[in-house]
Order: sequence, then C-alpha cells, then structure tokens
Amino acid sequence: MSQSQNPIRVMLIDDYQLLRAGLVKLIQEEQGMEVVAQADCIEEAMLQLENSPVDIVLMHLKQPGLSSIELTQRLVVDHPEARVIVMIPIGLGVLPSRMLRAGASGYITPCVPVAELLWTIHLVHSGQRYISPRISSKLEKITAPEPRKSPFDLLSERELQVALMLIDSQK
Repeated sequence: MSQSQNPIRVMLIDDYQLLRAGLVKLIQEEQGMEVVAQADCIEEAMLQLENSPVDIVLMHLKQPGLSSIELTQRLVVDHPEARVIVMIPIGLGVLPSRMLRAGASGYITPCVPVAELLWTIHLVHSGQRYISPRISSKLEKITAPEPRKSPFDLLSERELQVALMLIDSQK
C-alpha cells in the first residue's frame, strides 16, 4: 500500500496549546501525515494511546506530571510500533542521554526548521534514529569520558524528576 493510503499517524504531547495548534497545521499540510491525537500532559497521552494507535509520538521533554522518560519506557514496552521524537530544549544536561537509554528514536530542538521536523518524522517512521546536530554536539560533551561525573548521573529517574520540578519552581 502506498503512504497516501496509510498516512503516518502522529500524536502530539505538549502543555502549550498554541504550540500544538501550530504543529497540527504543519503536520496536516504534509502529504502522508496526520495528527490523530493530542494531549497536554503525559497522563492524558497514556489514556489516549489505549484507543488511538499511533506511529509517532512527538513530545516536549519537560512535561508536567509523569516523567517523559517514564512515558518513553512505557511506550517501548506497551506500544513497540510507536516511535518517540522528543523536542529537547538545549541545556538540559543528562536528560537527552537518559531519553536515549529509555528508547526515544528522535531528538530535535524546538527551534528546528519545519522541513527538518517533517523529515525527522519520516526518517524515524522508517525505523531510523535522528539526533539534531545541536543536540548531538551536546551529547558528545556529555558522553565524552571525563574525570568527574555529574551528580545527576547518580540519581534515579524519580529523584531526577523531583530535582527538575524543584528547579522549575525556582524560575
């Protein structure tokens, strides 16, 4: 079957309704893609995934509620056909490498050109991984052997989630 008969089904997870609306418009205009579900938090996304099969989950990394890392881990187990693309703001330390270990397939910054976003969705849907050059350069610095480890590397997933919530409340 051709791709036009089976469009790439995308779920958007972002707590900013305006950003989701813009992404819906961009994705719906791309031939062979459709947005089949939207959620403003991870808990809502988990409920929708039970009834809406998706090919791609496009989510913003810093979501309220359940951890994005936890959602990615659950998706890999419960919905192995769905691939996760994460929008990662630059400067989040060890989080991108933890998302890699959790099973995410794509990593972009929220400031990528539209063409790169759409290309990433196609690429990840085909089974490949994609890491935006801005993120890969940061990951290289994180994964390069260093004499000192980050104290965040020693935290569990839950401890890291609590630490990030504390940091966010200080802003």
